[in-house]
Amino acid sequence: MKQLRIIFGVLFFFLILFFPLSAILGNDTAFVSEIIQPDNQISKSASFFDLDINSVKQQELEILLTNKTNKQLVLEGAVTNAWTTINGVIDYSSTEYPLDSTLKNPLSSLLVLNSKEIVIPPMEQIRVTATLNIPDNIHEGVVLGGIQFCEKGDSFNNPNESSVYNKYAVVKGVKLTKGEIPNPNIEISNAKVSQLRKIPAITVNIKNTEATMIGEMSFKTEVRKENSQEILQSDETKPVQMAPNSNVDLPIYWKDTTIQPGKYTVHATVEIAGKTWDNNLNFTVDDKTSKKIANAEKPVDNVLTICVVIIVVLILLSSILAYLLIRKNKK
Repeated sequence: MKQLRIIFGVLFFFLILFFPLSAILGNDTAFVSEIIQPDNQISKSASFFDLDINSVKQQELEILLTNKTNKQLVLEGAVTNAWTTINGVIDYSSTEYPLDSTLKNPLSSLLVLNSKEIVIPPMEQIRVTATLNIPDNIHEGVVLGGIQFCEKGDSFNNPNESSVYNKYAVVKGVKLTKGEIPNPNIEISNAKVSQLRKIPAITVNIKNTEATMIGEMSFKTEVRKENSQEILQSDETKPVQMAPNSNVDLPIYWKDTTIQPGKYTVHATVEIAGKTWDNNLNFTVDDKTSKKIANAEKPVDNVLTICVVIIVVLILLSSILAYLLIRKNKK
């Protein structure tokens, strides 16, 4: 039995190592938010504002904020515009990423939070409002963003207690729909090299020029030396999401320590629901850039490495356990 306890102890250690305790126990949030659905809510099951604004000129949106702690909370609120991250997902949190030139009516120009700083007493709930103003010339389609709340300051604590609450933020999405939603249209441009996550990479700018959300997009690339037919590297990323009227520099992570100096061509293809857009983009890597973006070690697939380690450890532990059980039965 002592051996079994040791084995299970080692197994538990590896589980904690690869799957953090926070993922097992969950995060204890300081406050929660809940929307009060208005009459023009499209999806009644949605936990975000999904609004038909065809007949709206002005409207007040309401959110309930609940303090789950025994401390007073001071929150800061802001209206955010949805954007597309390099991971190919739509992000509703605040960012300094520049708005795309095709976004004529960002949510931040239509929605005003009536309280920028909110104080919530311990274990109490308050109602926060935001005013929506729709101009006559707003384009048909979808406007996407959110209302974000976060604790003021990096953290706060009670000097008489040891408890410290880390800064925590929540975003309630806001989706405005007017008229007919246009079909997606993609522009592919501007290939360049950089280093992302310490890995040399080529980025290609993908722009969604229309007021429509994209949920299932594939991004395929083939990299060659200029005027050569030999494919040096091919990649596919899917599914990719894109916010309406947004652009993103999608990365192609290079599978070598650096991109050697020379002239290159990347053939990029985007596919959405059977429709494709493609473009050939030329770029040049000089000696200085090649050295600058170089990775000290050849990039590896971290997820694959972790999976292999876990499998090997489990096999070893199973083998040890089986050996001990067999030996015990023989006795």
